Amino acid sequence: MAEQVLFYDDYRLYLSEAFETRRLRNPNYSMRAFARDLGLAVSTLIEVQKGKYGLSAARAYEVATKLNLSQRQCEHFSDLLTAKFARSSEQRVVAKKAVEHRINNFVQEVSLDSFKVISEWHHMALLELMDLEKNHLNKARYAKMLGVSESVIEDSLERMNRLGLIEMTSNSVKPTSQFTSVNNNYNSEAVRSFHKQIIEKALYAVERQDNEKREVSSTLFSIKKQDFPAARKALMDFRREFASRFGTTENADDVCSLSIQFFSLLAQEDAR
Repeated sequence: MAEQVLFYDDYRLYLSEAFETRRLRNPNYSMRAFARDLGLAVSTLIEVQKGKYGLSAARAYEVATKLNLSQRQCEHFSDLLTAKFARSSEQRVVAKKAVEHRINNFVQEVSLDSFKVISEWHHMALLELMDLEKNHLNKARYAKMLGVSESVIEDSLERMNRLGLIEMTSNSVKPTSQFTSVNNNYNSEAVRSFHKQIIEKALYAVERQDNEKREVSSTLFSIKKQDFPAARKALMDFRREFASRFGTTENADDVCSLSIQFFSLLAQEDAR
């Protein structure tokens, strides 16, 4: 979620999605808790999200740091508010240009932009759900099936439409290509975020889903380090074969995740 702030030209949308991301991880997470974590009064946060109340550049930067953003991302978030609320028209113009420059650079410099801006798990699941639902656009049903809010679905659809990942009309939506497999060939924050969220979903399945609807197993063994590349390739080949055998759009009635973890259990100074 953090990297994605460089794609936004509206601070309200980013705050809304940052809140929804936390709610996805903890359904009991409230607006009051969000305001507390940002160092704001609840009433102030609500007014800021409505666009009725602004924050100074310094205060906006402080809020951004509490969102765990990098220096560049904090500057972008601060400029989003400055571009709208600065008293000086010159400051607003400068901030607006800085925002536009970062957004353009972000889109151009990131080879994985189409994934980096949708690193939350529900985007991938939503693409699969479109086939399952015969491309019928029903935001409320999508939200219920994935266990997220309807606003999250709306924002996700708009984002994927902007990126050209889907084609959407008033009553239909369909993927423009298959984009539902994410590997780990890139040391990307977005990729790591996606995998961590899928692992969290797996933990939820262990606690809540019946054994008949899931398969979670682990095998511990010794291995030669020189065999790691071959072992990883074998797992990738298996994943493709498994998906090819069982994945279908014909009469499908569920969306599942095949998540494979293969890693060293030995303590290391730098696991990366």
